[in-house]
Amino acid sequence: MSRTPGAKTSSRIGRRSWLGAVGGIAAAALTGRRAGAGDAVAAEAPVRPATPKGRIKQSVCQWCFQPMDLETLARNAAAMGIRSVELIPPDQWPVLEKHGLICALASSHGFVEGWNRKENYAMCTAKIKEAVDATAAAGFPSVITFSGFRKGMPDDVGLENTVTGLKQVIGYAEQKKVNLCLEVLNSRVNAEMKGHPDYMADKVEWAVEVCRRIGSPRMKILFDIYHVQIMEGDIITRIKQF
Repeated sequence: MSRTPGAKTSSRIGRRSWLGAVGGIAAAALTGRRAGAGDAVAAEAPVRPATPKGRIKQSVCQWCFQPMDLETLARNAAAMGIRSVELIPPDQWPVLEKHGLICALASSHGFVEGWNRKENYAMCTAKIKEAVDATAAAGFPSVITFSGFRKGMPDDVGLENTVTGLKQVIGYAEQKKVNLCLEVLNSRVNAEMKGHPDYMADKVEWAVEVCRRIGSPRMKILFDIYHVQIMEGDIITRIKQF
């Protein structure tokens, strides 16, 4: 599950165009009509959603498909066999539930101001607990969290602060049976939502060390393949290692 689109190539259809095309197909299918000989229209038939093998649980993020509205995205995602739309606020979860979807990853605080600064503890704690409560009540699995930007802070100091801060909420997440997922973002690409210059948790090893020091089965990393590839490469080795 990835928050940001990968690099564009001339031979690859962008995610927005791809879903738009598939959405058009799905929308046509939802009418239950097909053209026959002489443009005759067949009788309406119920839509049969895709039936994936279940080896991969697929999820999408709505922001990648803007300006598509959530109702359209949820309807077409369900028809394709996708199970989740991520980072949707709780007041819109009924739209997902109507289509048999979940929000596999709930939002909380932002990625600029995070756990690496002690002055953010109160804000992060409040937002994390609010997200954990909503996620637990809905029966969804995980809440996202972030380190924050460096702003001149050494990485070792930020790591200590992040561990101390997250320890204040991990017990609450454990009680509610909700995962906290620290996302790794690249700090190299200076383009909106494709990179986050100055973001501290820009290496898998840094984020894994946070998890190791916290020592909870509810403390995870969000291994964003796009961002890790930008920063470090060697994706398969890191997936196997961690």
